[in-house]
Amino acid sequence: WMTVFGAVGLFLLGVLLPLLVGVMLWKNRHRLREWDFVQRYSFLYSEYRRQYCYWEVVIIARKLLFLAATLLLPMTQASVEIAYLPLQVGVMLAILFLVCQEVVRPFNSALLNHVERIGLSATALSYSLIVCAMQLTIERAQSALVAVLAALNLCVIGFFLFKIARLLWDLFRAPAARWLRLARQKGGTWCSSRATLVQRQVTSCCRS
Repeated sequence: WMTVFGAVGLFLLGVLLPLLVGVMLWKNRHRLREWDFVQRYSFLYSEYRRQYCYWEVVIIARKLLFLAATLLLPMTQASVEIAYLPLQVGVMLAILFLVCQEVVRPFNSALLNHVERIGLSATALSYSLIVCAMQLTIERAQSALVAVLAALNLCVIGFFLFKIARLLWDLFRAPAARWLRLARQKGGTWCSSRATLVQRQVTSCCRS
C-alpha cells in the first residue's frame, strides 16, 4: 500500500499539478501583465519570455524524468546492459533538454540562459563519464575518470559562484560609486569651507 500511495502522490504532485499549472498559464497568456494576475501567479512565469510562460512546467517535468530514470529503472548487476540503462537514459535526457534550451532560450535574461546551458552540459557530460568509468576494468582509469568528474563539478560550482559574485558586483557597483562620489564631494566642501574660515581668521588677526 505504501508503494501505491507513493505512486499516486508522485503522479498528483509531479505530473498532474504541473500539467494543470501549465494549462492555466497557457490559457491566460493574454493576462500575464494584468495586475491581479501578476500579484497571484507572477512567480511562475516572471523569469521567462512571454511566449514561453509555461516553461516552469518543462523544468519540473525534466526533474521528474531524471528522478524516474534514477529510481524507477532497474539497476542491478545481473545484467550489465540493464545496469547502464538509467545512466544512458540520463545522458539522452540531458542532451534532449540541452537542445531544447538552445533552440528555445526561454529566459528573459541571457545570464540565466547561459547558466542553464552550462548546467545541462555538465549533467550530460557527468552521466557520460560515469558510464565510461563503469565500463572500464582498469582501476587507475576509473580513478582518473572519477577525478575528472569531480574537477568538472568543481568547475561548474566555481562558474556559478563567479556569476553570482559578478551579478552582485554589478548590482552594488553603481550605488557604491555614487556614495563614494558624494562622500568626496562633501569632504571637499568641508575642507574648502574650513580653509576659507582659517584664511578669514588669519586676515582679521593681521588687520588687528
